[in-house]
Amino acid sequence: MAQRSGAERITQAILFEAIRVLVVTPLYVAWSGAAVREGVALMVAISATVLVWAPAYNTVFDGIEGALTGRPASDRPARVRMAHAVLFEVGSIALTLPLAMTLAGLTVWEAAALNVQLTLFYIGYTYAFFVVYDRLRPVGMMPVAACAAGPGLRDH
Repeated sequence: MAQRSGAERITQAILFEAIRVLVVTPLYVAWSGAAVREGVALMVAISATVLVWAPAYNTVFDGIEGALTGRPASDRPARVRMAHAVLFEVGSIALTLPLAMTLAGLTVWEAAALNVQLTLFYIGYTYAFFVVYDRLRPVGMMPVAACAAGPGLRDH
């Protein structure tokens, strides 16, 4: 069964986080009243954490889904996409809550409230991002450079 290559997963994660930081940082600064510098620092730290989490999570999720259904990630139905998005964000909360407490000086409850608000946004963003990404770059699609290099570089 075809899966995304490591390079494709890294590209996917970087694009996901770059868009996320560009959209969420101004919203966070406006909501929290934090200085722009503090808002950028927190969102970049969260993003860096998620950059490590996303490829690992997606590889495991795609592997389990593929083993159970035999279908590639780009062909998953809406209900599985929603489960994928929700589980991704639950893991992200667990990993980023301490960052919000430390970098923004928030109490556990304030950091949890921030994470819940961000997560509500991120679930929709995660769902939409992966729908668009999978349509633009379905599993098994070879980049132009890989086509020129031959079939050995296909996504597996």
